[in-house]
Amino acid sequence: MDSSNSWILFVLFITVLHCQVDGRNYRHTKEELALTNQVVINQRDCLSTETPIFIHTAAVTSGKYFERRMTIRRTWGREAKKYKMRLLFVIGVPRNLILERQLKAESDIYGDILQFNFIEDYYNLTLKAISELKWAYRHCSNTRYMVKTDDDVVMNMPMLYQLVQRKKIPSGLTGLVMTTPANREVGHKWYMPHRYYHRDSYEFLAGFSYLLSMDRLKHFLKTIITYPGPILDIDDLFLTGIVADYGRIKRNNSFRFKFFCGLDLCTMETSLVMHACSDSRNSETMYRVWKQSDTGTCHANLRLNRNRARRRGRRDLDHLENSDLPGFSFVSQTNSKP
Repeated sequence: MDSSNSWILFVLFITVLHCQVDGRNYRHTKEELALTNQVVINQRDCLSTETPIFIHTAAVTSGKYFERRMTIRRTWGREAKKYKMRLLFVIGVPRNLILERQLKAESDIYGDILQFNFIEDYYNLTLKAISELKWAYRHCSNTRYMVKTDDDVVMNMPMLYQLVQRKKIPSGLTGLVMTTPANREVGHKWYMPHRYYHRDSYEFLAGFSYLLSMDRLKHFLKTIITYPGPILDIDDLFLTGIVADYGRIKRNNSFRFKFFCGLDLCTMETSLVMHACSDSRNSETMYRVWKQSDTGTCHANLRLNRNRARRRGRRDLDHLENSDLPGFSFVSQTNSKP
């Protein structure tokens, strides 16, 4: 065997070895994609007045992910019904049959579990996101927006309600636009082999939360189906980056999506979504301090700043005139095909 063939075999061996070590295939098969159509635990259709919020969580009934669900139910999730929002915790199938029975019991109590027929795994998040998009198309097509979020965030329900009611959310995808180098470190959580993604950098929306206007949902799903490349297992990169670019779906950048865990009242009052604390007890403390405090000075300062901005000739906040809604601005990203 010549040296060139030996080198090819060596590279193939290393590639297979890495896949075995980290348990990843980096992309999903057509058979796996078909599982996104199979609902195990279903819920009722959305009302036309509701905004569905799909919350990614894990198929466990104890520990941090269960505690995060309970924290949401006790805090901003409790506000959801008042503000015409619909919470749905999205999960896969656990490998333990006892857990499956416990999840069904949890669903019977709270009526907010949406389960699909793929194995619960971190690298199946793309399947989870596609599943909820398909479910929303079938069961929530009469609503104007949908929200995807993680279970370790704190959401501002009054702000979301006002944005929805006043139709202040632009068409396309809205969230925090991120630009990062493509990760080529073998073994890293977000490693992406060059053979599946050739560019040196990504532009996408931070996966902890983003909004999608329903007028783009059908086109978004069609783009996922027709995209000729691999279905990658990093969900935010693939869906809000690669697929959005391929389908020319706008990414709208908003500074109201924040990485934040703390007790600054004005940050909490003027943010829509905060990617908060990994410990659910700290997230609950954030929420309760915020709701039990007087945040009037935050609004007063915002109004003052808007007046100063207008006097300087800046009109970027004019659409909020005569509104008590904290400032919420967007910058559309022009997408092009890869």
